[in-house]
Amino acid sequence: MKLLSVESSVEASKLKEFSAWVASIGDGVVGGPNDGEVVIVLPSDIVLSNAGDPLKTIVEKIYPSYMNRKELSNCLHNRTILATKLDVVDVVNQFMISMDQSQGQVYLSFDSILNSDSTLNGSVEIHSVEFLNNLKCSGTPNHELMLKVGTPVSWGA
Repeated sequence: MKLLSVESSVEASKLKEFSAWVASIGDGVVGGPNDGEVVIVLPSDIVLSNAGDPLKTIVEKIYPSYMNRKELSNCLHNRTILATKLDVVDVVNQFMISMDQSQGQVYLSFDSILNSDSTLNGSVEIHSVEFLNNLKCSGTPNHELMLKVGTPVSWGA
């Protein structure tokens, strides 16, 4: 998909080569025959140097103009930080929100359970408000949502 949006043939060639390299890792080809473990040498141009806080290093590399309001939309365009778990997404989001020192507002989800036939048989005890407030699901906002004026919000599927 990324190849479709590339303007120069040089960049398209580099992306195609990188995509083939990533696919070869997934196919188990990189590093030769192995018994489930292999050493993969990463190209130096995709490795970030860790000069302190790794999260700060990642955010500054991916979003170099994040705190510059004039360049913010260009900074966010076609860039993302991938994470394997929602807990990591929360940590990254909290870090990025903390970079903006302006006053924020916390919004809470609706926290009551409607009475229905299913709540009469005891499922209220199983699905308590505390339990529901602690659920974290992809595509659903957390119970607590911190918003600040000017801070970008993405609602992806």
